[in-house]
Amino acid sequence: MHRVLYVNCTAVHGGAETSLLCLMDRIRDRAIEPILVVPRHGWLTEQCGKLGIPFEIASGLPDAFVTDTAILQARTWIPNAIRIAQLARRHRAVIIHANSPRASYHAGLGARLARIPCVVHVHDAAPEHLPYSVPLKAQVLFRLSDQFIAVSQATAEAVSALLPMAQSRITVVYNGYDAASYENIPRANLRAELNLASDTVLVGSVSAMTPWKGQDVLIRAFPAIHARIPNARLLIVGGTQGAKAQEHYQAQLCNLVAELDIAHLVHFTGWRNDAKSVIRDLDLFVHVPTRPDPLPNVILDALALGCPIVASRIGGIPEMVEDGESGILVPAGDSTALATTVTQVLTDREKLGKIQRNARQRFLQRFCVDQFTEGMLNVYARCVPNLIH
Repeated sequence: MHRVLYVNCTAVHGGAETSLLCLMDRIRDRAIEPILVVPRHGWLTEQCGKLGIPFEIASGLPDAFVTDTAILQARTWIPNAIRIAQLARRHRAVIIHANSPRASYHAGLGARLARIPCVVHVHDAAPEHLPYSVPLKAQVLFRLSDQFIAVSQATAEAVSALLPMAQSRITVVYNGYDAASYENIPRANLRAELNLASDTVLVGSVSAMTPWKGQDVLIRAFPAIHARIPNARLLIVGGTQGAKAQEHYQAQLCNLVAELDIAHLVHFTGWRNDAKSVIRDLDLFVHVPTRPDPLPNVILDALALGCPIVASRIGGIPEMVEDGESGILVPAGDSTALATTVTQVLTDREKLGKIQRNARQRFLQRFCVDQFTEGMLNVYARCVPNLIH
């Protein structure tokens, strides 16, 4: 039994955390024992507790949603690296897996101190949000990393452009989930819950309240959508994750709804534990980020649930959704084009049915949990040759 130490800079619920949880759970079937390291308790440690995955709290580790300055990162760098190295030795880990480039500052140096390899999982595709955009950081993190896992080709290209010397170490591994886990997910019965008529057309977005996720673009598009489809209603599902910018953005969205005089048409549900049931109950799922979204898990959920999708043609999304086949892609940030596309899809039952049928098949072809696990194991095996028997 080999042990891998997984270092994540937050325990809140997010796409990177969801995929990490799935990985840690499924990789145990391949004789890998995962140990999670996070700065504090939260959703991720709660889920690990339910699944019997051991975890350690490294309280000095900078929280991704609280610590946003290089000074605070640097101040705890050495102590955190020592702490991670100690944990690696105690658990006899053979690899440290940093679940973000930010985590690799501490995990990478900890791996060097423990004399074991460090694998860095990159979940971002926007160059300006990767630490490799700063030459000094790029050099440091390159030296602290043995292999890079990119969640999409868009992510791999962004890392390669900023860190060309790492190109031979980058592997694309798409996130994957168990298709069977989606089969018995019930509908959320939102129309009854929100006291809406049974023939209400539900258009919805499910995402954290992050400014670049594009909820504002969808809200601006909705008056035109409603003008053509009077029984349409908009659901904005999601909450903040502790960041001040998210709280400010959420308030801006509420103000925007009031300014457009559509408060009676828009429902903010907040954070929900039944997000997959919500997606199953929607007539159309919309995800329109304004910056490159690497591989949004909510689109994977919508594909697996066979929900029709309209999404931005940006980041890794075109790798997930075949335009016109398993969904419809629109220009990022263009609320007019979004309104036109949503209206066309909802009023064309043949097209709606086609993309609905193709969505599930797309998920099965590219995003099943087996390819995810195998891809990770192959990367690990480059670091520890005898890892796979």
